[in-house]
Amino acid sequence: MPPEAKIFHVEDSKDFRESLKMYLELCDHKIVETASTRTEALEKIPNLMGRGVNIAIVDLHLTDKNNDFSGIEIARQIKLKCPDITVIGNASKESINTADINCLKSEGPIKLEEIIQNT
Repeated sequence: MPPEAKIFHVEDSKDFRESLKMYLELCDHKIVETASTRTEALEKIPNLMGRGVNIAIVDLHLTDKNNDFSGIEIARQIKLKCPDITVIGNASKESINTADINCLKSEGPIKLEEIIQNT
């Protein structure tokens, strides 16, 4: 059995955050931190390693009050400040193709077990 994923989930949709949390807990994984805004996410990044986070799932479509795609910035900051955390960027196919960030990019189901085994 792969190790437990300890996840930082950045998503502005409360319904999606709660649904993903329920699903991941059924699969014996744990969301240890969440953020729904750029500001909240950036404040939590320095503490992720101390919380044992090994995977971050980031909504690349997350926008700030200026409608800038802050999800991409968040993913970049996680990779910069916490290089051992695997970052999964979640977005539409066209956004994924244009996002110039070093992360796993998913437009569909995420197979965490495979990702965890390779981290």
